[in-house]
Amino acid sequence: HLGNWEMYGAIPTMDRFTLNPVYRPANNPILDWLMFRRRTGTLIPKGVSGARLILDTLKKRQFVVMLCDQKLREGITIPFFGVPAKTPAAIATIALKMRVPILMAKCVRTAGGRFEAVVFPLDNLPAGKDDAAVRAVMKRINGIYEDWIRETPEQYLWIHRRYDKSAY
Repeated sequence: HLGNWEMYGAIPTMDRFTLNPVYRPANNPILDWLMFRRRTGTLIPKGVSGARLILDTLKKRQFVVMLCDQKLREGITIPFFGVPAKTPAAIATIALKMRVPILMAKCVRTAGGRFEAVVFPLDNLPAGKDDAAVRAVMKRINGIYEDWIRETPEQYLWIHRRYDKSAY
């Protein structure tokens, strides 16, 4: 993950918006409670169980927040820094089918213990809803993550294997 993605809930202007994050519960229930007790909105469980909740949330015109730099065994293979990586495609699949915008967001640490948040729309989404359109969107998203990581590599933290074991 890049920067301090958890800080979005603390940005004063975000008080106007209900952010509904898709999340995976921590393995440790105490840590899970500490991490997620201060969240606003509805916590949407990752996976099939959360899919209906994502659709219902979007129909209510609320925001669904997803971290898209995850490794997902069931994901589609998209290059990440030139290496094939299983990538979750839900954000592209849902956005294209429901014709909702995708907003890209990063929050990085700056000097003096401050943070800079940047949010912008992913423009020019394909008109189609097929696999090729989904792949094109996810390739663009991975490319944006790559650019962000190149800009501030010290802000990137990913402790899990992002690639197939054969890539290491």
